[in-house]
This record gives sequence, C-alpha cells and structure tokens, in this order.
Amino acid sequence: MNILFLYNMLRVNGINFLRSRYFVEDLERRGHKVRLAYFIVEDKNKWENLRDDIISFDEVSEFSPDVLILELGSSDRLPNRDWLNRLKQVGCIVVHCGLGYNDYIHHSDEYSNFFKGGGFGIFNDGARKYGEHPSICGSDRVSDISCTDIETLKKYCAIRDPVIFDNVRYLESRMALIISPFKKILITSGTDSFIKAYGSDRHGENNAVYGALNDTNGIEILITGHFVTDGDERAEGQDNRTFLVNVLEYLHDQHPLKYKISHLLLQLQEKHPTVTTEDKALSIIDAEFTEIKQSNPHKLVTLLASLREHFLNPERHLQATKATFGEVAKHYLEESVWSKAIITYLDKMSETPD
Repeated sequence: MNILFLYNMLRVNGINFLRSRYFVEDLERRGHKVRLAYFIVEDKNKWENLRDDIISFDEVSEFSPDVLILELGSSDRLPNRDWLNRLKQVGCIVVHCGLGYNDYIHHSDEYSNFFKGGGFGIFNDGARKYGEHPSICGSDRVSDISCTDIETLKKYCAIRDPVIFDNVRYLESRMALIISPFKKILITSGTDSFIKAYGSDRHGENNAVYGALNDTNGIEILITGHFVTDGDERAEGQDNRTFLVNVLEYLHDQHPLKYKISHLLLQLQEKHPTVTTEDKALSIIDAEFTEIKQSNPHKLVTLLASLREHFLNPERHLQATKATFGEVAKHYLEESVWSKAIITYLDKMSETPD
C-alpha cells in the first residue's frame, strides 16, 4: 500500500515531531511505502521555510495513497472535508488516530465539526455540567491504561474476519475518548475499564467505543487516545500497532470499490458475451459512459477516478482482485478485451480532458 502519514508536529520542534515512529516502521517492515508530511498545501513555493514538512495536493494525487493517516493533535492542519470525501471515493482509506483527551478539549468544536462529516461524534454527556469529557481509564480508576481482551474485541468488532486479530493478544487504550455516534464498532473498551459517563451505561453490553469505522461512502476510521503513540520501549503497544496494520491491509484488500470495479468487468462480459475485439468493446464502453454522464455526471467522475486508480496501477489492483474474485476475475482483468478497452478509454480521456 501507498500510505500518506501526516505527523503531529513540525520538524522544527525536534526529533519527536513524529509521535508514532514505531508504527511507521512496522508499516514499512510489512512492505508498505510510507510518505511523511505535516500538512497539505496548494503551492509549496509559498512555504519555503517548511518544505520538509509539506506536500502539495498535486503530489498527493501523484502518490495516489491507498491510506491517509492523520496523527491527530493539531486541529489547524485538518484537510478540507470535501477534498477528503473525494479522496475516499477513489479508494483511499482515511484514518484519524492519536487524538488524546487534552488535544480534544482545547479544540473540541473544530474536531466535532470535522468528525461529523465522517459520521462520527465524541460522547460529551456531562461536559458542560462537570467541565470534562468522559474518558476511558483502567479499572483501578488511577491508571490511564485500559486493557481489552481478544474475545471481547472479537465479540463486538464489525469486522468478523479473524485475520485482523493475527498476532494480537489484547488492545490497550490510553485515556481514550468515547466515540458516539458511529456507524460500526472497531474497538471497544473491556468490561473491567472505568468510564466516567455521568449516568449513561457504558459498561457490559454497551462497552465504550473508542475505535469506529464508517464504510458508507468510502472508508474512514476514527481511533481516539494514543493508540499507536510510541512508548518508552518498542515492545509497548506492539499489539495495538499490529492490529491497526492488520485492519488496514484487510480493508484495502476487501475495499467495496474493488468489488464494484471487478463487478463492472464481469457484467460487461456477461452482457456482451460475443464481443471479441477491443474496438467493439470500446464503442460499447463509450456509449454506456455517455449515458451515465447524461443522467448523473458526478457518478461518472467518481467512476472514472476509480478506474484510473485501479486500472492504471495494475499490480495493486491484480493483488486485490485475487483476494476478492479469484481466478475468474483475474482472467477478465488480465486478458479480456473489456479491461484493455477500459485502459484505452482512460488513455483517450487523458488526451482529451473535456
């Protein structure tokens, strides 16, 4: 995977500008390409003194990230929500991670508005009355670390494939905030955790959620607390880091967008079984896409962006296709006139952008 990682602080603040260095190293050890930046800008020439910390929107497009990770903590560099949603629509998984209690309460309005666009919220019952937000602590009510056993995680997690729990013994949260509302559960606290929830039931069958997933329009993840923030020793937090890498690899391989594209190939093949030449396939594709453009222009823009992402990056798409549709879809992608015609169509679109 290509992973764009937006770290927490400017490099001028010292060697600890990256709070999750071990996590980045783990991603690279698993064979993923990680590009680091602090924030995204339109024109790098206007930020000469910060060139090591920035990446342009054009460079993001060229890098074509499969995953965008925001190491939270500074609300002034959050990307535009519309741009973020467009990125998700072409298959990029967006992850917000590292939001601690203090970071949130000092910028609660900015974060709340931003998360709302992704279908998330932070549970804040009692915040006005008591002057604090509920957070998840250890069961002794002193430790800021809460531990959740693997069976509890498997019980509540929306992802049922056991592959995401490979080499994971338990997960720990450090003063995580409670996520509410959310679409799907990713991580819950354990029943032995202490959550000051001001009368609301956040235990037992309603374990507090601090990791959530929204796959309605693309995929977006929010995990609160210092989930993959470095500890004093590398071994600290290893299970957390392994779990998150497992989740990202699983979602990348099983992304709904990949199913849609593979289905498109299969549907074209089934609908027009006698087509054997690329020219004929190209004329049919042109007619179908023209019809989509007339009825729903935005749908065509999204579809073309998705096709460019996957057909013009064939190695990554083939790997994902093998994991989803097996040898039949693999054959269609590698050999069929339809895949070749789509690539030709995309090439022509690049030559004539209008």
